[in-house]
Amino acid sequence: MKNLTPERIEFLVKNGLDLSIREVNKLLPQEKILALWGLDGYAILKYIDTLELTVYNFRDFIRNDCYMCSDYGQVILSGIRKKFPVVYEMIPEDMGICSLDCLFALAYVLKIRNLETYISLTTIYGID
Repeated sequence: MKNLTPERIEFLVKNGLDLSIREVNKLLPQEKILALWGLDGYAILKYIDTLELTVYNFRDFIRNDCYMCSDYGQVILSGIRKKFPVVYEMIPEDMGICSLDCLFALAYVLKIRNLETYISLTTIYGID
């Protein structure tokens, strides 16, 4: 959350659920987590700021850390549970209607990269 001002954080936590889907889609990953998960998202991001993260390719993440199933949300959650158990425990039970977007944003904040490309290629073309 280093790039977000305290005012921006407060606005997103308090007013995030009032934003339209179009407005939410324009948010940066950290902002999306704050807007849609509120104080839970704030706690997660504060904790992540304390971690020493390295960039991790999504293909390696799903091969090494995830349980495979047909639901990308569950795949990402299973990998977060294995690789980042404290973060997993902090994720709200009710992730809201944009839960998959939040999980993509969370994966990005955790420095898991190339997620969108991989999902697009496997979904559309069956490429692995």
